[in-house]
Amino acid sequence: METLSQRITSMESVQLQGIAVAFVTASALYYVLPAAISHIQLSALPMLGKTEVVVIPPKLLSELSKSPRTLSAEIAGNEFIAGKYTKVKALTPILLHSITKYLIPSLGRNAVVMSEEVSNAVRLGIPTCNDWTGVNIYPKIMRMVTVSTGRFLVGSELNRSEDYIDTVHNYALDVSSAQSAVHKMHPWIRPLLAEWLPEIRRLRKRTEEAFALFESLIKERMKMQRELSESELPDDLLQWMIANRHNYNNEDAHDLVYSQLGLTFTANHSTASTITNALYTLATMGDLIDVIRDDITQALAESGGQFTSKALDSMWKFDSFIKETVRMNPLVMSVAVRKVVEPIKLPSGQVIPTGVTLETPLVAVNLDDQIFPNADVFDPMRFYNLREKDRKQGDAREAEFNQLISSSTSHMSWGFGKHTCPGRAFAAQQIKMILAHIILRYDIKLVGDSTDRYENIPKGHLSLPDPTKDILMKRREI
Repeated sequence: METLSQRITSMESVQLQGIAVAFVTASALYYVLPAAISHIQLSALPMLGKTEVVVIPPKLLSELSKSPRTLSAEIAGNEFIAGKYTKVKALTPILLHSITKYLIPSLGRNAVVMSEEVSNAVRLGIPTCNDWTGVNIYPKIMRMVTVSTGRFLVGSELNRSEDYIDTVHNYALDVSSAQSAVHKMHPWIRPLLAEWLPEIRRLRKRTEEAFALFESLIKERMKMQRELSESELPDDLLQWMIANRHNYNNEDAHDLVYSQLGLTFTANHSTASTITNALYTLATMGDLIDVIRDDITQALAESGGQFTSKALDSMWKFDSFIKETVRMNPLVMSVAVRKVVEPIKLPSGQVIPTGVTLETPLVAVNLDDQIFPNADVFDPMRFYNLREKDRKQGDAREAEFNQLISSSTSHMSWGFGKHTCPGRAFAAQQIKMILAHIILRYDIKLVGDSTDRYENIPKGHLSLPDPTKDILMKRREI
């Protein structure tokens, strides 16, 4: 199988205003050699839709984080998503508050509810497969994720509705198309013509459909908020947002819908892609499936057969496999994206001017042998072994850094610093549950005689699992 490092194409470096500038072919924009990153202070890359992008090594992140007023993740994110025209609100203050204060603390009490939702989605989503059957798995995983996420975002009134599933799925597609169309326009003419782009108009229509879909539910939920006690209210994100909307000037139902849509846009596709990547890898490693299955089975035996949060946390080998899958198949090529709003002077004397976008190349970090020995090799037990070593040495803190949801300058798939994904514990729990239900019910393998994992598809700064591929599945006798 071709490694990530081998996909790198030519790189030419020049000097511009005292900063090392690397020009890379579009297909390899973020596949920057770890060796190069560790030996240079900065690299500037041209990127579609942006003026100047400066790639910074991880060692500078902590230093830059000491001056938060000089950098803005919000401006960078809004610029990337063309928010002025797409109107996408990826992480509003009320949404962040609702996730951190309510959603994450609810995971323990709602783990069994999520498991039941996932179990039903898997049962309905995958064919019986009494014999080896080809299954186009990505669309089915996407539906499972949408339904099970929706249960905790909008509740049981909508999450299994075909209208909801269709709206959420197509909203994400329309946003991606609109974003791409806007970035292809010269910035000077966007204010004049962007609103007339067919992709923007289609997105507007889709958003109006979402407003209509949510309208009656939001009205009913607002009525419930006024009339019912807290213990009688639905236990989901929509209700938590309604309860707190006055503190965030979100009295308009449209604001609530925009927040919901923004969250599904950022969360559902990344979760579905991670699960699909894991299945594509497992399909090439038959022996590993048995190891993972045993890990899951043992944890469930100790929890009375229930997918509790404690049971999921005890699946160390399973956790390690998923984390290694994320390391070797990152969905984004860069992380810690920030817009410079005040000039930054580095210890080296270099000055990064206002208006520049800073990014850290995730692939380079993930393939750095100094961080991950034999980094080009997929080792499903890499993080399990590290956690076991730390456990035996009594270093519980270090062991935490090697679990799936950890975030540091060495583990950046969830982001970095205060902008690390606030919902990563929810996503990790959902990923584990969907994969576990599939692994326990089915044997899987690749179609035909191939033993090579399906290649991911580069798309701008993304690297996505091929959504057209089949895997063979066969129902197990349980």
